[in-house]
Amino acid sequence: MSHQTPDHSQGDLKFNHHSSSSAAEHRCERRFSCIRKIKIVSTDKSDNHPSKEVELLDCSAHGLGLLTADPMEVGSQFIATLNREGTLLVLYTVRHCRPAEQGRFKIGASFDAFFGSPTMQNPQEILNTLLNEFPGEQKG
Repeated sequence: MSHQTPDHSQGDLKFNHHSSSSAAEHRCERRFSCIRKIKIVSTDKSDNHPSKEVELLDCSAHGLGLLTADPMEVGSQFIATLNREGTLLVLYTVRHCRPAEQGRFKIGASFDAFFGSPTMQNPQEILNTLLNEFPGEQKG
């Protein structure tokens, strides 16, 4: 998977273009364990409960690992709400959804765009916001 730092903007919307969604993809970035609750909002108009609190399991500069009560369709998008010098909205696309223990689902999602903070310039700053500190690297 190739990633470019956000280089297109429209107002406060910053984009990250990436290509390839092969099943043979593997991680090329460090993931950090980051167990905590975050709020997401589905962009799917048919979702009866678009706003959800989910468990953030791990993160990297270009992705999140979540644990959710409900499955999410691959290719669907959601917005994560983060607080850093105001509210930052980050758009992610679901790359995989797998069954997990206790009837829950493990979601892997990739970074697409962010809205908000004029001081936020790149995905590494989003990672720093998610972590606040680096509690430990997760291999995989």
